[in-house]
Amino acid sequence: MAYSLFYKYIMSKKKRVSTAHLQKVESLQRRNQFFERLKQFCDQVTDVPVFQFISQAHLDEIYELRVHPIRVRAAKGQDVPVNVLKEIKSFVTESLKKTPVHIGVGQVKDMPLHDFMTIGFTLILYAGRLKINDYQKAELVKSKLLPLRAFTSSDTFNKSFKGYFDITDKVSLLKSDLGSAIYVLREDESEEYNNNSGIYFCLDVYCVKTPKIQVSIEGMNRPAYRVGWLLPDDPSLFTPVSIDMECLGFPSNVYREVYIQSHALDRLSERVDGVDKGFLHFSIYNSLQQANVRINKKREWLFEFRLSGKKVGYFKGDLVDGKIILRTFLFLTNNGTPEGEKLHEHTGIMKEDKMYLTIDKFSSFVHSDIKDNERVKEIFVKAGCESLFDIDPLVCVGQAREYTLAVLIENYLKAG
Repeated sequence: MAYSLFYKYIMSKKKRVSTAHLQKVESLQRRNQFFERLKQFCDQVTDVPVFQFISQAHLDEIYELRVHPIRVRAAKGQDVPVNVLKEIKSFVTESLKKTPVHIGVGQVKDMPLHDFMTIGFTLILYAGRLKINDYQKAELVKSKLLPLRAFTSSDTFNKSFKGYFDITDKVSLLKSDLGSAIYVLREDESEEYNNNSGIYFCLDVYCVKTPKIQVSIEGMNRPAYRVGWLLPDDPSLFTPVSIDMECLGFPSNVYREVYIQSHALDRLSERVDGVDKGFLHFSIYNSLQQANVRINKKREWLFEFRLSGKKVGYFKGDLVDGKIILRTFLFLTNNGTPEGEKLHEHTGIMKEDKMYLTIDKFSSFVHSDIKDNERVKEIFVKAGCESLFDIDPLVCVGQAREYTLAVLIENYLKAG
């Protein structure tokens, strides 16, 4: 019994020693890799290899005060799923690695934003705090790093950080869904993280579950989600949309909350295809901030939906229990919209024809040759659908190959 306990004690001690040793080795490897990259960058941005002149004490200081890779964490008091944090971290890191920064100093023309925000920025900060009498050749080192230091005053430097914030804005959109939760990221620069010194760019993730109610429509109870968003200025507060009923012919200053059913969200993704769900949902919020409302032949309310400021369709809505409920989405060419009705009047095209020609979906106007055929394009322009040709194709995810559709439409109309 005594031997068994002694054996367990010895083995547990060996395990602790082994773990500590491995951690020490890994730490040393990280340090060596960091200095290899820093030396390479330093020697490339200077016309004289001055890295060798930096004193050991200053190298230790550089490592202690280095700029660390992006940290992604749940903001204080926020319940953010672990898998979401991992996905955001992965997306931000990969995006930073793919985003180039034009340096134009020494032999360094471009470098990934990820490397610039760690290795590059570490050396820039060191050049700023280095004094000419810190060590024997400190004056030479500082003078050779002046062009790199001057880079921080350039437009390119400012644009590089704009690229960083563009990435954080994009990932907020990618993860957000009005049917579940809205996310927003807020950048926080810190000189300490988990009691470790250095410069840390931390991304605090805020999350709010979309408020949901049950609405009775035509005798059926259905869920509806509050239309709103999280804004960076106050990221923990869900900012909802309310519409002044004056735009619907009611007295002014009477506001009604806006909710959307999952059916409307599904039809939106189906008909404005190829666009990220988060961007679509943010565009709902953005469109209703300044609501434009039309009334169709059936006296139904149509709330205009805009993508990048351009009209692409309408949400059909009703007033239910004192709230505006968006029930479905109609693409601009669909029956029931003013533009869809004009298209029918000018061409005789019916709902089934639109489906056959696939002109009831956004992707057909982005990826086909309709926009390049003046005769066919004019058909849609006369119907009031010219905004579909003004949207930047980059809003669509991926690079879809352009296909021929204009001739099919021409021949179909002639045959009819």
